[in-house]
Amino acid sequence: KYLCQINRIIPLEIWPSGRTLAPWDIDNDPLTHYQEQLKQALKDYQINIPDPKEWSQEYPMYCSQLELKHYRAKEEKSKKIEELNLTSNTSTDYDTD
Repeated sequence: KYLCQINRIIPLEIWPSGRTLAPWDIDNDPLTHYQEQLKQALKDYQINIPDPKEWSQEYPMYCSQLELKHYRAKEEKSKKIEELNLTSNTSTDYDTD
């Protein structure tokens, strides 16, 4: 009837005691091959993170290039619209009888 009854023992597989560690908390010594590879990959990643002092100097130029690229794309689009003679006041009323 009830999800949890009083004086009922809950199996360890469902609710481990406080003394039991979760499988991911157990320290394997020595580490497995996969764990060694993962540890090395994390070290390599952390070593290769660029220094903000280096890349932050180029960031404003990068942003201005993106803005210029966006501006050029807008201009090109407006030229194409003018060439095709498309305007926003074109009637789109399709319910005419």
